[in-house]
Amino acid sequence: MADDEERARDAAVHADAARDAAGVEEAGTGGGDPLGDDPRSMWQRLRAGDLHRAEGSEVRAHHIRGMALQEAFNATGAHEGRRRGELLDQLLGTRGKGARIRPPLYVDYGAHLHVSMSPTSGSGGTARSRPECNC
Repeated sequence: MADDEERARDAAVHADAARDAAGVEEAGTGGGDPLGDDPRSMWQRLRAGDLHRAEGSEVRAHHIRGMALQEAFNATGAHEGRRRGELLDQLLGTRGKGARIRPPLYVDYGAHLHVSMSPTSGSGGTARSRPECNC
């Protein structure tokens, strides 16, 4: 199933690149589009929890950033607690003092996640893009 999701994500990235190359706008699409004439970027809509498409250069940049931080976090060893904390602070929206997460962690963007204080949030978590996720 993870392979299917990865293939779907790769296909979406390639579709975004093709749309960008064809000059498709990422805001104010209009013309019968269910997103209407909203002038905000797709990233602004996503952050607000409004109807959006996960496309465009801004969304893609945030996704790539999240993937790079996720990869670095998941590559940390058991003795790298400080490094994990630094990476989580960059990846997550907020993190409660003392909240810890053990790899692996899988995110779309990470910026929407707010992890509360807990001794350990466990490992093997997947967090999808939602306006806000208070874990």
